[in-house]
Amino acid sequence: MKFSIEKEVFSKGLSWTQAIVERRNTMPILENVLIEAVGSQIILTTTDLEIGIRATLPATVSGDGAVTVKARKLYDIVREFPGEVVEASLMESLALEIKSGHSMYRLLGIARQEFPNLPEEGEEFHKLDAKALVEMIGKVIFAASTDDSRYNISGVFLQSDSESGALRMVATDGHRLCLIERAAEGSEDLKLSKGVILPRKGMTELKKVIESQDVEEVEVGITGSNMVCKAGDVVLLMRMIDGEYPDYEKVVPSNEDRLIGHVKRDDLAGALKRVSLISDERSRGVKLALSEVSLTVESSNPDLGDGREEGELDYSGKDVAIGFNARYIQDILQVISGDTVAVSIKDELSPGLFTCSTDSGYTCVVMPMRL
Repeated sequence: MKFSIEKEVFSKGLSWTQAIVERRNTMPILENVLIEAVGSQIILTTTDLEIGIRATLPATVSGDGAVTVKARKLYDIVREFPGEVVEASLMESLALEIKSGHSMYRLLGIARQEFPNLPEEGEEFHKLDAKALVEMIGKVIFAASTDDSRYNISGVFLQSDSESGALRMVATDGHRLCLIERAAEGSEDLKLSKGVILPRKGMTELKKVIESQDVEEVEVGITGSNMVCKAGDVVLLMRMIDGEYPDYEKVVPSNEDRLIGHVKRDDLAGALKRVSLISDERSRGVKLALSEVSLTVESSNPDLGDGREEGELDYSGKDVAIGFNARYIQDILQVISGDTVAVSIKDELSPGLFTCSTDSGYTCVVMPMRL
């Protein structure tokens, strides 16, 4: 195997593989990237057996072949090379020799046969708007559970509506829930009316891949228990989580009999940032008090003291105060559209509903705290 490739192209391709590589694994081969030189291109492949990435890069190939080497070390070396072109050759000892300018390194490799095969890509793909997918993932992914023992909520729930042609994503960790719905031409062909659960890590990497590629559409298909996504020269495969997602529709309260106040997003974000500095570091508990006069954000900590912020609020209901984890609301305010946020509350024991008047397709629910 022998090829030459532009340093920037090679470095960018290797960067897509880094988050997939497992640092601590009982299978050392999963720390490696598979490099295949074929025709006029090289193919980079990594997998953790749940998620896989395959990137096809243009190169000048003078000898076909394949080998696997440590993915992180190769990436670290290539991105620091002084030259603009990288030359690579596979030695008889399965060492990959890489050169650029006056620099030369040899990385010990493992035979291609030791590397696990990725699932087949399948043949049926449907095109979805890339910009919409990035937005949807970004507005729900932070709410997915990081507790892998709660496997059915440790990912993002993806569902399509064959009648309306809408695509819906939901994520929850049991303390908060975010739901976004967007019109997505072609989503009805995915046949996801029952929905599937996609791993948090896979969706995070899909967002990164799409953002790094200059594409308007992403091809999506399902092969067996895997979802396959194609964005430009990169293919990402992720194993769907086998489980039943909670009935999220029962969690989202209606606005009937609820008190709704409108507050400027930046004002609320600033108040939460300052007041949470005095809150308990574990619970991050703050109290939101709504009145016809103002919105008050306050926190009390027996070890530090207390803090209080008062701001303008468009509200005409009864006085009510409710406790929340400040971080949950801050996460929402970072991604919500528009300058004004609607805070919908029934009482101090019921979930809070956070929406934006300019985006009816995005809803966030936060469970209250006793303070």
